[in-house]
Amino acid sequence: MIAFIVGCFCLTINTCHAQLILNKLNQKHLYDGYQEISVNYQLVKSDTALSLFFQLTLSKHLSIRGFQYSYQLIRDYEDNINITQPTFLSLADNMIDSTDHNYYFNTSIIAGSSPTILLLNISDTVNTRYFYYDITLNHPKDFPDSDLLIWVEGQEHPHLKPFLSASNSFKIISYYDSVEQVFAYHYRDNFKYAEPPMITSTSLSKRLTIDSMFTIPTGSNINLQKEGLYFFQSDTNSFNGISIRISDRYFPRIKHIRKIIDPLVYISTQEEAEELRSADNIKQALDRYLFDLTRSSQRAKRIVRRYFNQTANANIFFTNYKEGWKTDQGMIYLTFGLPDQVLRSWDLETWVYFKLGSRPEVRFDFKKVKNIFSSKHYQLIRDNTFDQVWFNQVGSWRKGRPLIKD
Repeated sequence: MIAFIVGCFCLTINTCHAQLILNKLNQKHLYDGYQEISVNYQLVKSDTALSLFFQLTLSKHLSIRGFQYSYQLIRDYEDNINITQPTFLSLADNMIDSTDHNYYFNTSIIAGSSPTILLLNISDTVNTRYFYYDITLNHPKDFPDSDLLIWVEGQEHPHLKPFLSASNSFKIISYYDSVEQVFAYHYRDNFKYAEPPMITSTSLSKRLTIDSMFTIPTGSNINLQKEGLYFFQSDTNSFNGISIRISDRYFPRIKHIRKIIDPLVYISTQEEAEELRSADNIKQALDRYLFDLTRSSQRAKRIVRRYFNQTANANIFFTNYKEGWKTDQGMIYLTFGLPDQVLRSWDLETWVYFKLGSRPEVRFDFKKVKNIFSSKHYQLIRDNTFDQVWFNQVGSWRKGRPLIKD
């Protein structure tokens, strides 16, 4: 499975023997749009081998020459982890490709069969910082990893993000096996956006209907013009495969006027949302809607810019089988902003917001859910006690003064 971003913790230390417990680390860097480094990755697996492809993106003022990496295997999130590693490898000397400030790597992993965590350690030697990324192996709520990779035409590295523009030609390759073709499934389903956190009676997702099925020769470039979710596998009798969302060329940003109105559902009444969707002139209806909310054209511009910056970040961090803003995590992130704390364990991710309005602390728990399309699918544990904090937050957006964390 392709997974977009994994857990990250950045630590500056001065001791050589300090230890950490993984589930106690604040991993808010995971979803920080202003972080200096980020990692995308994909595990590639056969019956006898396992490889990690990862993409390291650095801020333009950082040099790859100042970074090293290593990995260690730990049993679970309650284990102590060593801050320093015995063997670091030079990132600059182990690249398979680089474009702008994106650097690509491939490393072979020796792992056992029991559930464990691959902890990737990126070391900033110039500033003495360690960035940790936790990647689960053999997790009971993950489907088996595939050996398939998506390779965009003209690039010397695999595509490691969960979305791709319809304008890109790409090929599917089998990294370990010499299969001649893969089976492709297209799901046109638009997928429902997340319900607010206090709605505890959410309906179960309906069974997905395959819109079309076809085969693709491995190693041959193709171009998929239909937007939506695609799933590829080399063996229809297994659950192994990879998925990708084909989107328009602007994604993760939203530019098309008819798509712009959709994410506004979180701060709109049902009547407002229906009126926007049915308007003959959507732009005029949208301008009127925003002005009626804020009573100021300047506030309207500010709220649009901030809201859709949040939408783009939600799409970057949380897109899996559906757009990131539609997921439970995307909904909370879009509405409340970056959490003050992100804590992770085997099956749970907890977000903590401090001093949110009149409340000293608000916690949102997301449980990991098994999903054939993504190993990064989490569902919010909803509670009707979230109603007041939700309505207060939505009200601040509607007044043009959102109380979100940057």
